[in-house]
Amino acid sequence: MPRKGFTRRLILKAAAVSGGGFALEAVPPGTPKAEAQRALAQSPDPELTAWIVIRPDEQVVIRVARSELGQGTATGLAQLVAEELGCDWAKVVIDFPGPGQSLARDRVWRDFVTTSSRGIRASQEDMRTAGAAARLMLTEAAAALWRVPAAELKSARGIVVHARSGRVASYGRLAPYAAKIRVPDPRHLRLSEPKSWTIAGRRVKRPEVLEKLNGQAVYGIDIKLPGLLSAAIKDSPVFGAKLATFDADAVRARPGVRHVLTVGETAVAVVADSWWQAKSALDALPATWEATADARLSSAAIAETLKEGLENREAFIGTTHGDALKAIGGAKRIEAVYRLPFLHHATLEPMNATALWTKDRVEVWAPTQVPGMARAVAAQVAGVHEGRVTVHVTYLGGGFGRRLDVDFVGQAVRIAIETGGRPVQLVWPREEDIAHDFYRPAGVAVLQASLDAQGLPIALQITSAGDAITPRWIERALPAMAGPVDMPDKTVSEGLFDQLYAVPNQRMAHVATRSGVPVGFWRSVGHSHNAFFSEAFIDELAFEAKQDPLVFRLSLLKDAPRHAAVLKLAAEKAGWPGFAAVRALPAGRAR
Repeated sequence: MPRKGFTRRLILKAAAVSGGGFALEAVPPGTPKAEAQRALAQSPDPELTAWIVIRPDEQVVIRVARSELGQGTATGLAQLVAEELGCDWAKVVIDFPGPGQSLARDRVWRDFVTTSSRGIRASQEDMRTAGAAARLMLTEAAAALWRVPAAELKSARGIVVHARSGRVASYGRLAPYAAKIRVPDPRHLRLSEPKSWTIAGRRVKRPEVLEKLNGQAVYGIDIKLPGLLSAAIKDSPVFGAKLATFDADAVRARPGVRHVLTVGETAVAVVADSWWQAKSALDALPATWEATADARLSSAAIAETLKEGLENREAFIGTTHGDALKAIGGAKRIEAVYRLPFLHHATLEPMNATALWTKDRVEVWAPTQVPGMARAVAAQVAGVHEGRVTVHVTYLGGGFGRRLDVDFVGQAVRIAIETGGRPVQLVWPREEDIAHDFYRPAGVAVLQASLDAQGLPIALQITSAGDAITPRWIERALPAMAGPVDMPDKTVSEGLFDQLYAVPNQRMAHVATRSGVPVGFWRSVGHSHNAFFSEAFIDELAFEAKQDPLVFRLSLLKDAPRHAAVLKLAAEKAGWPGFAAVRALPAGRAR
């Protein structure tokens, strides 16, 4: 509060003053205190930066421009903001902004993409800086109101204190004034040292857990809008086949059915008052598809494609040391062939999106890992500029890479255009979700090695084949690109070409194939299967060398002490013979 005798109440007005300064504007004399407070209460919640809003009830809204798939990214990023802001963690509320809400904020929030375990890595500096900036703005607001030097103020747990005078003000009280202050130059901010952290890097209660447990968390499938219609979709039963016929009259009179329509060249959808009405009508809808050359896929044909890939001499060479071919040919050779099938994501929440179309605007509510890509496809389908599309990001009921594609968003917008301006929620039936995924590729790998007289490998060669992921995803993400994208794809072969084991002669090669099955990113991508291939083969080599598989590995990790330390710790915890006291295991268990 202003000191005694200072009768002119002040509000902070934004001004372009260098050094993060501000100007003061007096409320007209005679303005009743209650009226001023009422005007303040009716104003929008004060936004200090694009990342932070502090409400009068002391709630601190932290905006996280990354998707929350259950992995805790939102909590981790909010902790970093709260640490620099110096707020009370119990007051934190997390919000998920999407592109299209504000051009200025879009520039700050950047790409919104959540993938490759980069959610925290890619945002942590921006969000820490936002927290530090807001803290300084709150301190400057208190200094201006109390007419004291900002250097004399301290802030923590959502409170600013002036020890000399005993004055105290909460963040919620100061936020309306701080929001009028120009955001300071990030270059002039000093971030806290990790050793002083009390919130970031600590075990805290995740803000969203309670609402997930009690059913209040809003996933894409939970979106409810006035006048909402529901849609179910059925695509071609085989890849590449086009929709030939369907008899809309056979289901049009069923309860709740509003529309029966085509979606692109391959799918048909039913729109109804409820999803179950739409799905029931879709199941009863007579429809046929016309097979094309691309639709004549078979497991045998795919296996042949992979076999031919292994024989391709134009492989991508990921790693080469020494002369693996010569070393393997001149000693006892051990060989193993590993194969893997296509694998679908099967996220707990099926693919879904809600769209509202009007003549010149589109709004989309979607559980997506790529809100910017969702916005682009919505604009393309609706034939409007991206600036007229807003995407609202919800919680994701699992992603694992599947929601890096936005095919379901484009479908929802196509259907919404046909509903006469009513919002529509498209939810894929589970059968559709499994049949029209972007799968982890099928693949094959041939692993070869030779051992010396002491049983250590002197050569290791791995050749793998499987569909490339990144080029196919780029083709979908950037459809305006001319022609197919061809590039070396390390994502499928990662975990093979970057071996840590010290084998003097190595050759790691991968051949990108084209099976005709749509492929996409799957959690941990190449590591998800290649780790099994390589580690199972190391076990086979240890068996041939008649050595303990753990001791065998450690002998090859002398140049990788951190990885060796992980194995040793695991061995100690497991009671591995030779590394810890051996504990008896229950019947039917083994190490």
